[in-house]
Amino acid sequence: MHNLTIDIRELIAFCDEEDSARRNAKAAKEIVGEELALPLLVRYFRERRHEAEILPGLCDTGNARGPHLDGWLQVKSPSGVTLYQVQVKTWSRLSVRGRHLDLAATAAQAARFKMQRWERYWDEGQFSDRELNKVLTPMNPPVAGVPVEPLACIWDAVHPKGALEPFFAVDCVGSYFQKVNIFSMLAFLRSKNVPSIQVEVPDASEGLRWLATEIPGWRLSEKA
Repeated sequence: MHNLTIDIRELIAFCDEEDSARRNAKAAKEIVGEELALPLLVRYFRERRHEAEILPGLCDTGNARGPHLDGWLQVKSPSGVTLYQVQVKTWSRLSVRGRHLDLAATAAQAARFKMQRWERYWDEGQFSDRELNKVLTPMNPPVAGVPVEPLACIWDAVHPKGALEPFFAVDCVGSYFQKVNIFSMLAFLRSKNVPSIQVEVPDASEGLRWLATEIPGWRLSEKA
């Protein structure tokens, strides 16, 4: 286990602002999606005094040819235990058709941006992107007897009403699940009033070590 110190401003600039980063956009997005999305979710829940942990093992239907998602997250709150089946999507300004939300944007500008971006993801009760819509397929849970909810973890700043909250739920249509949870990584990071935060990452891969050298203010250290 490693502790990763993230310079928030530099991460947002690297993924959403710097034209020089476009050549590394694909690699950076993959690393952010694969190695930072779930740790950021853990950080979000722990800030709210919930116990949260990434569970080992595959997040799939149990069928070798069926869809699979990016991981399982178990959260214990005063209301009980919930298993989240998580799918990650890391569209950013450096993606095709990506758009940029300036760090200095006003509240009204940010709200308008979130609503406009949400329209790209959601269409008549389901996700418009087929890969993201897989999150609405029930997976084979690693723990029996625990409620399971779908959770789409998105880099983009999104919200159907332009609200500040980075975590929200919307109703589904024509799905096994009645609702799906959304976590906006960018909205979460933009809500912080500190220059940096620390997250726990299970393994410091070569990709994560590379990203730490590309983004100023990042530090990797062994967890004590």
